[in-house]
Amino acid sequence: MGERLNGIQEVRGSTPLGSTRLSGNMPHFVYILQSDSSGRYYIGTTDNVKRRFSQHNAGYSKATKAGVPWVLKRVEKFPTLVEARRRKAQIKRMKSSVWITRLLGERADEIGRVRGLRIQATV
Repeated sequence: MGERLNGIQEVRGSTPLGSTRLSGNMPHFVYILQSDSSGRYYIGTTDNVKRRFSQHNAGYSKATKAGVPWVLKRVEKFPTLVEARRRKAQIKRMKSSVWITRLLGERADEIGRVRGLRIQATV
């Protein structure tokens, strides 16, 4: 018990989906999806956008299962999970599809300059 197997720590009483090693200084991302079927938006955070996007479209997430298929509209990169979660909360506080639509049209350097954030946006 507690032995290491190819970099994966065995943990009694849980079923980890991946390695239980800490991710270190990996960047984290805030992403915005839009449902192709309903037009609604979903905002999330992850350390692997490609994997998470596939999970959403495969119906693995209860929150997004009904909106399949999803389109990836925006990705913003942050050096830490804390900063990514802070940005996600900021976007969600706006609670406006009009505001999100406007955000999707802005460039990352404009957003960062106005709000004092370190953002690298793609998509």
